[in-house]
Amino acid sequence: LVQCRDPGISAVPGNIPADTAKLRLEETSISRLPRAAFYNLSELRFLWLNYNSITSVHPSSFVNLRATRELHLDGNLLTAFPWEGLRDMPHLCTLGLHSNRLSSLPAHAALFLPNITYLDLSSNRLTILPAELLDLWFPFPGQERGVVKRTVLGLHDNPWLCDCQISMVTSLSTSLGSPVRLIDQFLTCSRSLEDAGMLLRQVEASRLRQALRQACSHQNRLSTGQ
Repeated sequence: LVQCRDPGISAVPGNIPADTAKLRLEETSISRLPRAAFYNLSELRFLWLNYNSITSVHPSSFVNLRATRELHLDGNLLTAFPWEGLRDMPHLCTLGLHSNRLSSLPAHAALFLPNITYLDLSSNRLTILPAELLDLWFPFPGQERGVVKRTVLGLHDNPWLCDCQISMVTSLSTSLGSPVRLIDQFLTCSRSLEDAGMLLRQVEASRLRQALRQACSHQNRLSTGQ
């Protein structure tokens, strides 16, 4: 284990031993992760970058980290995350992005999260959950590939818009045998005059019924050619 906690550090040190398996680089003044920031650490399995001042991560920051299983970037200042950079960590199963400033979760993120079994996005500024992530976390019967993967999600402390996607996550995650478990079930609605500040469980039933009615109505119109 290599541990660096020094506010005087403003860049990723270049003298970290090449055989390092665990690296804690925390509580520093590092503000950005450049291209190939950890290239010489091919044996790195656990990477903690918590509570720094990181505002940007290059899409190729994690090149050559093929053995890495855990990445934590909690408590930084990220407004965006390069999801495509996860392809350089094919064995990653834990991703922590708690307490950043992420305001959007792009649909293409689902392409790079199939192996993630622990994802913490809590305490950000997220409002919408892409439908593509629901397809990933809650596959339809017959669409599973091998053993059903169990995923732990942290979605609380975000100003979610109370749409069908987030309502379905809260509902399905509590069902028997669900492939998803929420770290905290208490998600709060925002961005809606009538629902602002309400717990999702208070509005999810009516919202979900309304969304299903709209979906059925749309399907009927398509089938009748209207």
